[in-house]
Amino acid sequence: MQESSTQVMLNAWERAKSDRLPVERALSLLTVACPSATRSSLAALPIGKRDALLFALREQSFGPEINALADCPACKQRVQFQAGVRDLVAGELRDDESLLVESAGYQVEFRRPSSADLIAARQADKPREELLARLIVRVARGEAAVSPQELPQDVVGEIESAMEAGDPQANLQLTLRCQTCGYEWEAAFDIAEFLWSEIDAWASRTLFDVHCLARAYGWRETDIIAMNPWRRQCYLEMLNQ
Repeated sequence: MQESSTQVMLNAWERAKSDRLPVERALSLLTVACPSATRSSLAALPIGKRDALLFALREQSFGPEINALADCPACKQRVQFQAGVRDLVAGELRDDESLLVESAGYQVEFRRPSSADLIAARQADKPREELLARLIVRVARGEAAVSPQELPQDVVGEIESAMEAGDPQANLQLTLRCQTCGYEWEAAFDIAEFLWSEIDAWASRTLFDVHCLARAYGWRETDIIAMNPWRRQCYLEMLNQ
């Protein structure tokens, strides 16, 4: 029998709970959106491509509108903002498209970081250097090939800036305005972390509902989870009458 969408999501949530890093957790959630893909192939996607898929999963699971809260940096008041999921998805570059920086006589070809790159860098003694070494495809000065370790720091800074600009979906910034004091600021929006918080809360509510129905009727967990959510809610409401 095919698993229900509720069971598939709960399985992904359970796997994500055991992940050590947030980037690994995002991959566990992504298996719901891409069930036929291997984890290694998902880990190889540029972060922006990964996040676009997570936005699609978010829309499929919780609807087209995002409501979130942020604290105003000026007056510390809680600010609520709303955005359409599709409005937050930037135009995508091809997965295999490389980027180029020319500075101080150096020509540096590099690619955008993936989840696999971030995981490897996190495990290295020098994360920044490890990430750069993984992403640089070619370095030349004139006709001569150059080692990435020979790059001046100002050129490295330009590469990092170009890397960020070259994958806008991976560095999503929202302009927020406080209704209390009028202050405006740019805030980063991480769909992986936001979606995880929503799925974690949903899973806790769902398992509590399963607990209530199993205790009241003696039904098996698998049967309750396979039940249409609307019907499950009807039974829960009858328990409270």
